[in-house]
Amino acid sequence: MRRLVWIGIALFLVTIAVLVAVRRGDRPFTPEHLYTIYYENPRQMGLDEPFNGVVRMIRDGEVIYEGAHGYADESGKRALTLEDRFLVGSSAKPITAILVMLQVESGEISLDDTLERHLEEWPVELASQIKLRHLLAHSSGLPRTRTDPEKVELASVPGEEYRFSNFGYELLIQILERSSGQSYAQLVQDRLVTPLKLSATGFAAGDALAQQVASGLEFEMHDFPAVLFMPTVGRHRELSLPTEGAVYSSLDDVQRIVAALRTNELLSNRSRELIFTAGAGGACFGWHRNRDWAVRSNPGAPLVTHVGLLNGHSSLIALYDDGTEIYLLSNAESLDVEKVLHESWLAAHGLEKAPSSIGQPSLSNARKFARDGGVAAYLDYYDGVSETAGYAIHPEAWSIEQAARLAIRSEEYDGAMSLMRKVGDEWSVDSPSMLNTVGYLFLQNKRYDDAIELFSRNCELFPEDANAYDSLGDAYENRGDLEPARDAYRQAIALAKKNGDRQLDFYERRLAGVGVDD
Repeated sequence: MRRLVWIGIALFLVTIAVLVAVRRGDRPFTPEHLYTIYYENPRQMGLDEPFNGVVRMIRDGEVIYEGAHGYADESGKRALTLEDRFLVGSSAKPITAILVMLQVESGEISLDDTLERHLEEWPVELASQIKLRHLLAHSSGLPRTRTDPEKVELASVPGEEYRFSNFGYELLIQILERSSGQSYAQLVQDRLVTPLKLSATGFAAGDALAQQVASGLEFEMHDFPAVLFMPTVGRHRELSLPTEGAVYSSLDDVQRIVAALRTNELLSNRSRELIFTAGAGGACFGWHRNRDWAVRSNPGAPLVTHVGLLNGHSSLIALYDDGTEIYLLSNAESLDVEKVLHESWLAAHGLEKAPSSIGQPSLSNARKFARDGGVAAYLDYYDGVSETAGYAIHPEAWSIEQAARLAIRSEEYDGAMSLMRKVGDEWSVDSPSMLNTVGYLFLQNKRYDDAIELFSRNCELFPEDANAYDSLGDAYENRGDLEPARDAYRQAIALAKKNGDRQLDFYERRLAGVGVDD
């Protein structure tokens, strides 16, 4: 029995050694080799699943590689071809932007039209603030997904901040249909497919859509121990198609649309310039200029991109200023876009690594964060990426919270506060939870003044949040300042009563705990 145990351990160690050797093997730097490995042994390139789709790379107008990898359905009986059609998901937004600009050129609509003119069912006070140009550039302040117009609350002043909104593009489609008297599907057909002689692009739903596109697939990992021995570590299962319909296209047609846009075949030079001009957050009309995840790994290669994900399908269009074009269409949704795009650009240029990069300090633990330069390096990173991108790139709330947490663990309190003082002034947040969490980290370390400063800022940013005032009261109470603590608890109680907060009893107990019976 003991011998069998040792044999099992030996086999396990040999397997691990083989996997490590594979991961450390020579990295391929030709496009064909790269995508062959992506499909046949993705773990060698650090991917969890095989690439299932089609790809085309172009340099200076010449195709340098194109290939189809994987299958069109979960049975694996029909191999994908370069002619297959895929859902393009959000990559249909450039198509919507083209249709909008065509109507602008014809005088049917104007970029400065407000929702009030086209969507009479919307509240006037709200609709009068939002222009079509705001919808196109994701700067409307609208929610990410569809919301009842009567319940919409703007997250920012229209035109000032980038906030991705599928809802905004749904409204653009409604406006296109109402102003033209045609359905979106017919507009795509009449104004794009017919003039460009596209053969594999359209908008469809239900069975009509199922007949047009490759099946959307989701990758399922193999159970242990099969995952140790099988290069593709799993299998695909088929997903349902979207019920409301979607835009589909092929590799040839996507490239054709891009070529027509860039050569002014469809639109005037002025309209083309407007489409590719970056606004708040680098957002263009239907595109994005210098996404942070692209420029940090390769700051010397500026580009415009669009990425789409929908029901097991994914798409990527990347147009670099250096003349490189990369098109990916996949019927497997989990595509590591940042990694695949970066390695594709390297392969297209025959490079092992980018000429330069902008390193971000590790956020995995306090030791690594401090080793990489801590807060100063964190701030330098966002300054560097922003300068390269050409617009201000801000960290997400989870990243700010983690950086502050690691700084506090290293007792770098002043550095953590320098991060947090940017919140609300330079860096926006959507909820009070992050400031509240970091405030309590300071409170636990008896940094009362810092905690009170953060909780006070939270109350300024979210004046209707009862918990923000409760936290402020807690910090004052811990510092021994009972009168301001009572004032904060009273405000928490008033807001809880106003908003029907279930924590009302808790806030009342807090106030009673500091010697006041209100």
